[in-house]
Amino acid sequence: MNRLWIMLATVAAILLGARQACAMQAAEATAELSSTTATLGEWIQLTVSWQGEGQPDPPQVPEVDGLTIEFRGQSSRTEMKFDGMRATSASIIAFQYSVAAHREGEFVIPPITVIVDGRAYQTNPVRFRASTPEQSRDIALVIDVDNLSPYVGEPVTLTITLGLARDARSVSFDVPRLEDDFEVFPAAPPPSNRQKQMIPFLGGAAEASWGEQRIDGVDYATLTFRRTIIPRRAGRISLGPASVSASLVMGSRQEGIFFEVPVTRTFGARSQEISLDVRPLPEEGRPPGFTGLVGKYSISASASPTEVNVGDPISLTVVVQGSQPIDRVPNPDLRKNPEFESGFRVGGESPSRRVERQALVVEQVIRPATDEVTRIPPVELTYFDVESGAYQTARSDPIPVKVRPTRVVTADDAQGASGIGVAAAPSALESVDTGIRANIESPSALRAQPFQLGAALRAPGTIAALAAPPLVYGASLVVFALRRCAGNAAALRRRRAAAAALAALEQREGDAPSKAAGALRQYLADRFGRSGPALTPADAAALVSTESPQLAERVRDLLNRCDAARFGGASEADERMLDEARDLIRLLDRPSSRKQGRRAETAGAGGRA
Repeated sequence: MNRLWIMLATVAAILLGARQACAMQAAEATAELSSTTATLGEWIQLTVSWQGEGQPDPPQVPEVDGLTIEFRGQSSRTEMKFDGMRATSASIIAFQYSVAAHREGEFVIPPITVIVDGRAYQTNPVRFRASTPEQSRDIALVIDVDNLSPYVGEPVTLTITLGLARDARSVSFDVPRLEDDFEVFPAAPPPSNRQKQMIPFLGGAAEASWGEQRIDGVDYATLTFRRTIIPRRAGRISLGPASVSASLVMGSRQEGIFFEVPVTRTFGARSQEISLDVRPLPEEGRPPGFTGLVGKYSISASASPTEVNVGDPISLTVVVQGSQPIDRVPNPDLRKNPEFESGFRVGGESPSRRVERQALVVEQVIRPATDEVTRIPPVELTYFDVESGAYQTARSDPIPVKVRPTRVVTADDAQGASGIGVAAAPSALESVDTGIRANIESPSALRAQPFQLGAALRAPGTIAALAAPPLVYGASLVVFALRRCAGNAAALRRRRAAAAALAALEQREGDAPSKAAGALRQYLADRFGRSGPALTPADAAALVSTESPQLAERVRDLLNRCDAARFGGASEADERMLDEARDLIRLLDRPSSRKQGRRAETAGAGGRA
């Protein structure tokens, strides 16, 4: 008997060890190249795959001298395997990189480290050979810039022209160290009525225009595209030589009876090298906090509303126009302006920004801190003007505003509010004797009207009477389903809103009035689908009054006191505000709050009656 137990334990241990070994073998990181040979400037794909449990971050590929390696994205797939007895599935995550060589020779990409749940896995090394493509007069490459001596940070237009004397099936470009020495942005193609075509460039796509040009005595059909490049450092920077590799159609061969397929060969070309003398920005006159913006810009601003109480939100919209690319312009820092700092509180939310018609639009919420504010001061943007060679500041026009003082609302004020007083006594009912006119009493008015079943069934009234019950029943079912779905969605939204608001109250950062007002506003915004920062105390009370009039005045009172403490200089700024906000959020989050509010309204109506 003991021997039997020993044998069973041994078999179980072997099976468990085999299972663990299989699990360990399933966790694997590998690397693979799409080709073991490439020409200079030709992009090939490196794939780093992870098979096993866990979610790794994109691995950092080691730098290799002479290579450009750029991350392109990731994908995932599931593979099914059958070992003859059972089917198993394996989850594979693949990270793709583009690799291009700038010189001839054999290259080795060393093992790549993949980190999964804090544990490091190593891939296998991969290697490939790069060679100079065969040169041909059927292909040419030219690069050009519109400024050979820019300042650091000044946009420069790089124009790349590919000349083709034959049809091409695939094209691959490479500009060594372009993204190391320059910031690179898309640029509009040169004006042309010719056809446009998207071609690969730097791992992305560029819009090129077809044209014609004579290069080194040869007439070519050309593809021309542009990029805006911004030098990162001062000094002499070499641009290029750029290289291109293309599969040119040399002829065709017959395949089958009806089909001809093109015969291609890979050729390459190299451009000339361009040297840029990049000038440093002058130290003299450089304003504090200068962000490095170079070009020429203008700025304008608008605000809404312009008549508010202290602490009320104002939406400030700033529009910046000027040198492209405009999306590199930073958001104006309003806190650096003393007039903004003393007269306003800038909203805690990050400004929103977008590009419209080659202009940058930035929107931000500000709040007046005192009723002494009479204007929104100019918004400033400092830049270096290359035409004048000096630092300039663009300013918007000031915006007049009218700010009323904020007064803390008390319970006595609420009791005397309009709309809550005793209703006026109703007037007495009066009887209006209109009488019955034009009674017809003559027998000649009578006529025979026998009952006909068919006519009665075809009558509109009969049809309506018969169709009404099923229609009403069906409509009732639809209304019931919609109300049930809406009720479930509302309950889920309330639960999530309350949890997020209560968690915000527990954060350590910020003063008590700011946290209490922010959490309560955000709770109401999430629950009622409104914007939190723009929610005034009156707006908040109006929302709450639809479900609980008693709590509405408490919400208005707390938000008024919080705003007064934050913006009006009131002294109440202790933990009691946080406790009040917690109580209100929990009371509003109770499923019975809406029913209680409705019962209170009904009781009040009964008392008035």
